[in-house]
Amino acid sequence: KKARMKVWGLLIIMLSVASSEILEDDHLCVRCDLISESDEQALVAIYNALQMDLSPFCHSLTCINYRNVTALSLDRAHVKGTLATEIGLLTSLRSLVLRSINITGTIPTEIGQLSSLSKLQFLQVGFTGVIPTEIGSLKNVTYLMIANEEYYLPFADNIINITGTIPTELGKLTALQFLSIRGTTLSGTIPTELGNITELLQLCVQKREEEEKRDERKKRRVKRYEQREERRAKREERMETLNRKIGSHIFA
Repeated sequence: KKARMKVWGLLIIMLSVASSEILEDDHLCVRCDLISESDEQALVAIYNALQMDLSPFCHSLTCINYRNVTALSLDRAHVKGTLATEIGLLTSLRSLVLRSINITGTIPTEIGQLSSLSKLQFLQVGFTGVIPTEIGSLKNVTYLMIANEEYYLPFADNIINITGTIPTELGKLTALQFLSIRGTTLSGTIPTELGNITELLQLCVQKREEEEKRDERKKRRVKRYEQREERRAKREERMETLNRKIGSHIFA
């Protein structure tokens, strides 16, 4: 109860600061006397489960008419917890973006209840488990990414460690235009059901093992470059020594 009052206390302060400005359809604040009961329950549960500071959590929210949350975006935030199953209560959510945060646990199956969702991005997030088949219920999704960045893989703590296969249910996402599942340890083949997505414009599916091989090739290229630079430096050193010797003979 105290955590809930603390949440709404700061959100009301944010509202009072914004109230003197011209308001558009979407706002970065929520008002406890207007927000829907289900969104209120979801926000309190998500905040408590993430175990993060209140201010960045509040600023990660976008709402319409102060009543329903339409976007939740956490990028490089200090997170120590999980993504609460109550995320499924945010039925007006259009965009869910989690990037470079150390969330633990699995992707909640309740994600499949976000019927308004058009963008879902999990990039460099510490999820484990499998891709829930319930994602196939997101009929309005046009952008879906579940990935690790190749550059950060060797030294990042917050990486997606999902296993299993690509769910055939993704073939039901007929509105999907962009699909990226890369840098993971998924096995199996690309489901033929993805051929049902007639709107798909870009598809990127890549296993982590392949990226690790690419990392190894990069390391070999760097090593060869360093060896060339070392040989060049030795040649220049020999030439300088030779020039000094020639110069000493000329002026002797």
